[in-house]
Amino acid sequence: MFKDKKNSYFFFDKRKQDFHGGIDFLFMGKNIKTLPEKTILSGDQFVVYLDFYTFEKIQLRVEIGDYVFKGQMLVEGKKHIVPIHAPTSGQIVDIKRYVYDLILNKYRIEFFLISDGKDISKKLFPIHHYKKINRESIIKLIYQNGIVGLGGALFPTTHKLYMALHNNVDTLIINSLESEPYITADKWLMKNYASDILKGCEIIQWILKVKNVIIAIADDKDDFFIKINKEVLDYPGFQLRFIKKKYPSGSSKQLIKLLTGKEIPHNGHATNLGIVMYNVGTVYAVKKAVIEGEPLISRAVTITGGALTYSGNMWVRFGVSINDLLMHLNYFNLKNKSVIVGGPLMGSEISNIQTPVLKGTNCILIPSDNEIKKKGLEQPCIRCGKCSNGCPMKLLPQQLYWYSKGLNHNKTKEYKIKDCIECGICEQVCPSDIPLLNYFRKEKRILKEIEIFKKKSKEAKDRFQKKQFRLNSRKIISIKNILFDSTFNFEKNDIFENIFEKKLIKKSMLKKEKEARKKSIHDAIERVKNKKINFN
Repeated sequence: MFKDKKNSYFFFDKRKQDFHGGIDFLFMGKNIKTLPEKTILSGDQFVVYLDFYTFEKIQLRVEIGDYVFKGQMLVEGKKHIVPIHAPTSGQIVDIKRYVYDLILNKYRIEFFLISDGKDISKKLFPIHHYKKINRESIIKLIYQNGIVGLGGALFPTTHKLYMALHNNVDTLIINSLESEPYITADKWLMKNYASDILKGCEIIQWILKVKNVIIAIADDKDDFFIKINKEVLDYPGFQLRFIKKKYPSGSSKQLIKLLTGKEIPHNGHATNLGIVMYNVGTVYAVKKAVIEGEPLISRAVTITGGALTYSGNMWVRFGVSINDLLMHLNYFNLKNKSVIVGGPLMGSEISNIQTPVLKGTNCILIPSDNEIKKKGLEQPCIRCGKCSNGCPMKLLPQQLYWYSKGLNHNKTKEYKIKDCIECGICEQVCPSDIPLLNYFRKEKRILKEIEIFKKKSKEAKDRFQKKQFRLNSRKIISIKNILFDSTFNFEKNDIFENIFEKKLIKKSMLKKEKEARKKSIHDAIERVKNKKINFN
């Protein structure tokens, strides 16, 4: 560690940090090449879509038949709904809206864009001196440009900024670790766009007023370290930290533990610890949105696998189908080949290669026949304990498996299934070939459905109680007005259409009649007494 002329500390820490469990991998993407930086624009049709819940309001910015420019906003919403933009210029030929998840009331809206081949961009409004503008306007600008977390979760960047401001964070962590094999998109970004990434860090640092900025780099990037270190010297408060190449060191919970020694609490967030974390792709997108005014319409994607002649990283526009992208790269003989979106552990195999590239697509993996271990038939659990030893969250996957399979939801919550980061290590090391991730994902979905059902039931009960309170309040007010108003016309007022109110009024009238009878009887008795006295 040394101190520079700007009194900023920079850490050259190459200690081999470690955490419980995990897997040490040999690097599998050896044939990485830097392909031309020109963004891939394959095919004539682009399909972009947005998922939202029924209670969330969205506002369409285009209609069928409209001509749109590259970067033009198609739809926007509020809070968790981040706008999406046209990936190129052309005509909107169709807009479809349908139920994506009936149980969770989740909807999807799709935009079909036919490109005109001109790629005409909308007018951009770059801001070179962003510090002269208030922070709220910069956050709004980041939202309008559709920036989300590109590390995989797609969490709205502006929502995380507001959470950080509310919790008064003091540390910003930039995550450039891709612990899963094959994926090298973030490494490619760091090597080729380090200046832009550091500028994006500076923007977020200025918005949040944080003092410490930690850039986490995997310890296999020594050749790149010297270059970026020279640029980091110009940014006070920035630190560079080496992290051991181990899966899943790129997970936010593991990385925060490695860098700070703190653990994110159960059902908590990093902001509760005074920490906010962003992926390098997100930081780069923030810089492009603020300094250059460009919306998020493309991202770096790793295209790799043993079935391909070479691998590489490139910029790909959203909405391009995977089929068109591979054909553009002269990959035609892909019949009977598995195509995985994401890495070999957390990625998912797709059956339709017409699936478009979206904001969360960081890798397209096409392995050879013997490259990835294929799962056999599920066998009974032998309680070997390998899954527990490998779990980086220190959970008990074998117990979660039994309770998930038996639909014992109380026990799965007791054993903290929500803390599972779905890294897939337990499934990878299981000798019985049990698809543990499928069980855990299904159970977490059921728990979410139960929570939504309870929330809706509580909301319905609250609405009913509020309605009953309003009705009873009106009744009480009406009765008070009747009892203290001597000029009230009982026959003509329609308030007595309510039977309950009629009974109350009748009861009050009977009480008055009873008192009148008592008084008349008392008066009669007094008259009789007076007559007896006079007679005597």
